[in-house]
Amino acid sequence: MREDPARKDSGVVGPRHILVVRTDRIGDFVLSLPAIQAIRTAFPDARLDVMVSPDTRELAERSPAIDHIIVDDMRGDDRGPRGFIQLLRRVRRESYDVVLLLHPTTRLAALFFLSGIRQRIGTGYRLYSLFFTRRVWHHRRRAERHESEYCLELAGTLGADQSPHLPSIVLSEEDRRWASGQAARWSVGDDLLVVIHPGSGGSARDWSPENYRELVRHLAGRPGVQVAVTGSQDEAQLVTSVAGAGSGRAHSLAGGASLGQFAALLQGSALVVTNSTGPLHLASAVGTATVSIFCPIVACSPKRWGPMGEGHRVFVPDVPPCDACTGQDCAYYDCMDRVRPEEVVATISSILGRPAAEFYQESHGEARNRRDENASSTVDTGDVAPHSVRSPDRLS
Repeated sequence: MREDPARKDSGVVGPRHILVVRTDRIGDFVLSLPAIQAIRTAFPDARLDVMVSPDTRELAERSPAIDHIIVDDMRGDDRGPRGFIQLLRRVRRESYDVVLLLHPTTRLAALFFLSGIRQRIGTGYRLYSLFFTRRVWHHRRRAERHESEYCLELAGTLGADQSPHLPSIVLSEEDRRWASGQAARWSVGDDLLVVIHPGSGGSARDWSPENYRELVRHLAGRPGVQVAVTGSQDEAQLVTSVAGAGSGRAHSLAGGASLGQFAALLQGSALVVTNSTGPLHLASAVGTATVSIFCPIVACSPKRWGPMGEGHRVFVPDVPPCDACTGQDCAYYDCMDRVRPEEVVATISSILGRPAAEFYQESHGEARNRRDENASSTVDTGDVAPHSVRSPDRLS
C-alpha cells in the first residue's frame, strides 16, 4: 500500500477517487491485481481504494498501487442488516466518484446503489445488474477467458489498458527471513524444496488425499529433494495425514504463517503442487513453477483459473467437460482419480531435472490403476517455456 498518497498533477483527466471491490478469496484477489495496477497506471493522480475480505487484506496492504483499504467482514462486524448499514455509512463517508465491482453479488450491488456513488460498474446478465450504471456483458461461467482478463475488461471501461500482464506480490525482508528460518528448521540446505498443498477453499473439486499421500510417498526422502505439506490451520488434520505418508521424511506446516511469509516460502521452493486454489496463484505470482490438478467442471476450467506465467503444468481428467459434479450418478465418477500419481511424479521429475525412476515406487493401488484402461488424464502445458528450477538458495 502506498505510504504517501500525495501526488502531483499528471494532467490526466479522469475520476479522482476510485473504489475497486473484490471481496472473495485469496486466488481471486491475486488474479485481480493486474486490473488494479492497470487502473493505477491509467490514473496515477487518483486515490485508488479497494474493498476486500479479511482474508485478503494483507495482500492488499502489500500493493503499491493501493492507497486505502475497506474491509468487508460479512462473517463478522458487517454481517446482517446492522452490519450492512454500518458498511454503507463507511462507504458514503469516502465520497467516491466511481466504484468497480470485479465480482458482484446482490448484497454488494445493493450496497453501492444506496451509496450515492454516481458511476457503478459491474457485469451484466444478472437481476442485480440493474443497480449498475455501466455494464460489461460477459458470462464468466462459460470460462471463455482467463479471470484476470475478465477483470481487465471491467477496468477497461474506465480507460485502463486491457493488455494481459502478470500479478506481482511485494515481499518484505521480514517475510524472507521467516522463510529462510523455516527452511533452516527443516534442514533444507542445498536440497530442492517441493511444497505440496492438498487442500482448497472448496470452490472446485480436489485431487483426493489418498492421491496426495501417494505423491508424498514417492517424493519424500529422495536424495536432493525435500517435501513440505502445507495448509491452513483448519486443514491441520489433512496436512498431518498427507505428510504422514512420508514416514517422518516430509515436513508439515498448517497455519502459523502470514500470507507474506507463506508467499516467501513458496518463492524459495523449487515447485508447488496443488489443486485449483489460492496458493497456486500465490506461487505463480512470486515466480515459482507449479503442477496443479483441475476438475473438468467448465466454470472451474484452467482456461479461466489456471496459473499465470511460464513453467507451469496442469492436469485435467480426460473426460467430457461438465456443468457440475453429480457424484456417483456420473458415468465417469470419480474422474479425479484418472489423474494418476505416477503421471504427476513423472511431470515433477521432468521439472526438477531428475530421472522419474529416482522417485517412482509402485504401490498396489497404482498397479491396479494402470490396468484400468479407462484411467487416463491429459497434461495441459499450453505455450509453456522451459522452466529453470529454483533452488532453496532463494530462501537465503
